[in-house]
Amino acid sequence: MVVYLDDIVVYSGTLAEHVEHLRQVLTRLREHELYAKVSKCSFAQETISFLGHIVERGRIRMDPKKVRAIEEWRPPSDVHDLRSFLRLANYYRHFVKGYSKIVRPMTDLLKKTETWDWTHQCQVAFDNLKRAMVTDPVLALPDMSKLFTVETDSSDFALGEVLMQDGHPVAFESRKLKDVERRYSVHEKELLAVINYLRLWRHYYLGSPFVVETDNTAVSHFMTQPKLTSRQARWQELLHFVLEYRAGSSNHVANALSCRADLATLGLVAGLSSSSVSTSVRDRARELLSGDPAAQGLVHLVEQGKPRQFWLKDGLLITKGNRLYVPKGEYRTYALVQRAYYWPQMRDDVEAYVRTCLICQQCKGDHQKKAGLLQPLPIPKRPWESVSMDYISGLLKVGDLGCIIVMVDRSSKYATFYRSLKRRSGGRDDSSLLQACCQILGPTEGHR
Repeated sequence: MVVYLDDIVVYSGTLAEHVEHLRQVLTRLREHELYAKVSKCSFAQETISFLGHIVERGRIRMDPKKVRAIEEWRPPSDVHDLRSFLRLANYYRHFVKGYSKIVRPMTDLLKKTETWDWTHQCQVAFDNLKRAMVTDPVLALPDMSKLFTVETDSSDFALGEVLMQDGHPVAFESRKLKDVERRYSVHEKELLAVINYLRLWRHYYLGSPFVVETDNTAVSHFMTQPKLTSRQARWQELLHFVLEYRAGSSNHVANALSCRADLATLGLVAGLSSSSVSTSVRDRARELLSGDPAAQGLVHLVEQGKPRQFWLKDGLLITKGNRLYVPKGEYRTYALVQRAYYWPQMRDDVEAYVRTCLICQQCKGDHQKKAGLLQPLPIPKRPWESVSMDYISGLLKVGDLGCIIVMVDRSSKYATFYRSLKRRSGGRDDSSLLQACCQILGPTEGHR
């Protein structure tokens, strides 16, 4: 089931499963008193329109209504019109091969340093983009139980990636390189294409097997490099997959996304080699365990049932002990961790860990004032015998009046409101008001 705001999509493999899934969803809606209008519902459909896409039998394509709007769009006359067009086109960028390279002449016009000049090159890019949209490309819906294959490539001006399953494209992606990124080395540009995919498509690969194919030798050997730059070390934290070499001549789609003759300044430099590197921490631990004589001796003892604090699981030696370090506050913990480690958003992770640390919460000192003993107020015997008062301040001042005094009769719960001057620390306003009330209603008892 997919829920987006007030839209619900229930999908199933068979009609029998679909009926059962619908029953569960409608039952849950009834429990929470949520209603679905029958005229806006469709059941047992093989093709649906959802969020500007047409979904049918394992495929997804663009909504013809949106495509028609793009096709009929006139050439932009200013930056505002161009932004509106690109905003709509950008929503479907994952359908278009080499999207960032196609729109490059138009996106250059959006820079603050550029003056508006709709050149022939911009018109060609505008027509090419509309033509790419009108061809109505079809993407395959991802199957999370199958292997994902990612083909990546880079050039001197752009990155290109394609996500595939069983040889069918699931999504395309490309983007221009920033000025700083253009100065990266060749293998860092190739690796940047991989990192770009990991950040953009993480909702696909999390929890699913996948392989990244690249045509650069250095990237294939990246995980075994003895020395890494600080930037490479940050990237390494994201690399938990298999990197495989694929010759550039056979990596057609990713090459097409990252290269175009009229925009390129230098040809892509690529090495030719092959490598398959496993980055699994568990696999690495098994490898080290098998090569350590002392650890093997401990494994032999564990197999005999001692010591009891260790056990074997999936070829790994497992133990459970007490917490090795009790955090001493967010800042001190972060200062200690950053001496030896780094990963993206490290400060946020450390702060979140310290806040949720059970021992920290149990041992944290209470520096707040002790709460006073609450005493119940006596129940009034008649109306207006006891009155509760409070201020409503921070309102727009009208003349000298800047707040409202609220008086509530504790017996009948009747509330009255009085305009008043700005609240004073001495409480002159409420005293004069009480005096006026006493003249009308008799003596009262006030509570603030």
